[in-house]
Amino acid sequence: MVRPKILFDNDRAFIVYHTDAWYGEPRVSVEARLYSAAVMATTAREAVLADIFTKLAVHALEDKTYDAELAKLSFGLSSRPGGLALQLYGFS
Repeated sequence: MVRPKILFDNDRAFIVYHTDAWYGEPRVSVEARLYSAAVMATTAREAVLADIFTKLAVHALEDKTYDAELAKLSFGLSSRPGGLALQLYGFS
């Protein structure tokens, strides 16, 4: 098994390269964390509201991202402590 190779690592970013051992296809997986006081959940109510916001945003983008999903590209948006996380997946 080939281990991932760390390309970049500091307190603000972490980049790892790893080949797909299953299919041998070049793939990309990116997660960007967006820290913002506007969506920082410090109470249970704020956590629920942040979760509802992310689900509504993903739902609103479904029609616009349908063709990309057919091409095996996808995305995700989720609430995290301190902000949001945007995930992008697909072939590079």
